[in-house]
Amino acid sequence: PACTVIRRFDPAYGVYRRVTVCS
Repeated sequence: PACTVIRRFDPAYGVYRRVTVCS
């Protein structure tokens, strides 16, 4: 399994959040 950090836009805060996705 590898983890990747992606940026996701959060419309509730109007900012980009860093989300870690592991698969």
